[in-house]
Amino acid sequence: MISSRQSLDSETVERPALKSEHRRSAIRTAVIASLLVLATAHCVLSIFYTNYSFIDLAAYANGHERMPFQGRLLMSLVLRATQHLQTLLKLVPRFTEHVPALETFTVYKLTSLIVALISAIGIGAALALASRRLGLRRWWLPWSLLLVILYSSYAARYEQPLWYPYDIPHLAIFGLATIFLFIDAPIAFLGAILLDSFVRETAIFAIVLAFAMRWSQRTWKIVLVIAAIGWAVVMGATRYIYRANGYVGMPRLEQLRYLLPWHLPQLFSVLAFLPIPVLLGRRYLPAMHRRGLYATCLMILGTFYFANWVESRAWIEWSTAFAIWAALELSTAPLQPGASIRS
Repeated sequence: MISSRQSLDSETVERPALKSEHRRSAIRTAVIASLLVLATAHCVLSIFYTNYSFIDLAAYANGHERMPFQGRLLMSLVLRATQHLQTLLKLVPRFTEHVPALETFTVYKLTSLIVALISAIGIGAALALASRRLGLRRWWLPWSLLLVILYSSYAARYEQPLWYPYDIPHLAIFGLATIFLFIDAPIAFLGAILLDSFVRETAIFAIVLAFAMRWSQRTWKIVLVIAAIGWAVVMGATRYIYRANGYVGMPRLEQLRYLLPWHLPQLFSVLAFLPIPVLLGRRYLPAMHRRGLYATCLMILGTFYFANWVESRAWIEWSTAFAIWAALELSTAPLQPGASIRS
C-alpha cells in the first residue's frame, strides 16, 4: 500500500513538471521560429532595397525580354497575371514612402518581392521540418545557415548588385528538390525538378547531383531519366517560342580582371565562403553526401564559364545543399582533443 501510494504521489508531481517542460519547449520553438522568419524577411527586403533589376521587368512579364532571361518562364507568367491588380497597384507607393530604394518600385517589383518572401520562408520552414530526417537534432541550424549564405551571397554585395525576379523562387524549388533527394523521396524530387525547369535552366544541376548520389538505386534511375527528358522538353519549347528574342552575350576572357585583389572578397563570397570549409570537413559526411559534394563543386566551377564571376547570386541554388552539409558537419564533428567549452 505504501509503495503504490508513493508511486501515485510521484506521478502527480511529475505530470505538472512534464507539462511545464513541454510549455517551455513550445515557447522556445515559437520564439526561435519567429526570429528566423523575421531574419528571412530582413534578408529578402535587403536584397530588393539595395539591389536593382538588370532586366526590363515589363518586357519580361509580357514575353519580350532577351534570352536566356525570357526562357525562365514561370515568374514572367506570375508577373503578367498580376500586373493590373488594383490591390497591388495601390500598395506600390507605400513601399518607398518611408524607406528609399535604388530604383522605382513598380507592381512587378512588388510581386517579385512577395513571391520571394513566401519562397524564402517556405524553404526555411521545409529545412526545419525535414531536419530530423536529414539527421539533424537542432531544427533551426540549417535554416540559420541558409540565411547566412543568402545574406552573404545576395544581400551583402559591393559589386554587381543586381536582382532577378526568378532567383529566390529558384532557390526555394531547387532547395526542395535537394531536400527530397537527401531524404530519399524520388517522386517529390521529380515534381520539384519539373517545376523548377520552368524557373531556371540550371534545374539540370539537381539531376546531376541526384545521379552522383543515388544512381545505384533502381527507382531513382527511372526518376532521373524522366526528369532529364522533362527538363529537355521544357528547354526546347521555351527556346523555340522565344527564338526571336535574341541572346545576351556571355562574358569570357575579360573576367580575368576579377582575379585582382580588390575583387577577391566578392569572388570568394559565393555561398558565404563555405565551399572550401565544407570540403575540408567532408570526412564528417556520409559517403553518399561526399559524392554529392564532389559533384557539386565541379558544377560550381563549371558555372564560372557562363556566369559573371563576381555576381555571387548566380550560385544561390546550392544554398540549401551547403546549409545541410555544413549543419551535418557541425553536428558530427567532435571538439578538438583537450578543447573545452567555457562560459
